[in-house]
Amino acid sequence: KRHIFIFLQKVSRFWINHLIATSASEATRAIKDINFRPDKVVTIYNSIDIGPINESLLGNNVHQTVLFVGRLCYQKNPEMFIRVAELISKKCPNVKFIMLGFGFKDTHGKKILNMIRDYNLEKKFELIDWLPREEINKIYANCTLLLVPSRYESFGYVAAEAMTFLKPVIATQVDGLKDVVTHGHTGYLVNVDDDEKMALYSLRLLNNQNRCLKMGINGREKVKIYFNIKKTIKQLERRAASNDGSP
Repeated sequence: KRHIFIFLQKVSRFWINHLIATSASEATRAIKDINFRPDKVVTIYNSIDIGPINESLLGNNVHQTVLFVGRLCYQKNPEMFIRVAELISKKCPNVKFIMLGFGFKDTHGKKILNMIRDYNLEKKFELIDWLPREEINKIYANCTLLLVPSRYESFGYVAAEAMTFLKPVIATQVDGLKDVVTHGHTGYLVNVDDDEKMALYSLRLLNNQNRCLKMGINGREKVKIYFNIKKTIKQLERRAASNDGSP
C-alpha cells in the first residue's frame, strides 16, 4: 500500500502548485520521498484550541495514571502500551492505566483484552469509549503522563492536547510526533517497540513529580508557540490571500 500511495503522490505532484505539510518532518518526507521541489512545500502545523487551564480539574486523581488515547489499530500500536504497562507495574504496582478510545473503529480490541488478561492486569486497567470533549479534558487533566506508541503519524494531536494540560508525553520517534515532543524537555522519544526504554522513562517521571511538572510546563508553552490554532488560522489566511503563494 505504501508503494502505491507514494507512486500516486509522485504522479500528482506535477498538478500541485503548493503543498502544505502539517509538520516539519512531513515536509522533509515530501521533499525526499515524493521529490517535491522545496520551494513548493510549506509547513503549517496542525493545531489545537488552547484554552485556560481549569485548576479544579488538575490533581483530582488519587492514583498515578498512565494514559493512552487512540483507536486500537495497527497504526496506534496499542500492544506496546500493554507491554510497557506490564513493565511499569512490576516497579510501581499502584499505577493505574487508562485506554481512551476502546471500541471506536478498533481492529485490535479483542487482542488487547486478551493481552491485559494474559499479563494479569485487569484490575489496573480502565477501558473507555470516546467521550464528549469535556469528559476527555478531565481525563487529560487527571492523568500523570501520556504514552503515544504509534508506528506512524503525520502529526500528534493527542500529544499536543495532553501537553496543554501540563502533562509530559513519552512517544515514539516517528514523523509528526517528533515535531511535537522535544526529547528531554517536554517528554521523551523512543524507537517503535522499544518497550524497555518507554518503561524506563515512564518510571523516571512517575518517581519525580518535579520533573513531571517542569516538562508539563515546557509542553504547554511549546503548544502555545507552535500549535496554537489562532496563529495557524492567520498563516492559512495569509497563504490564501497571497497572489504568489508565499506564506
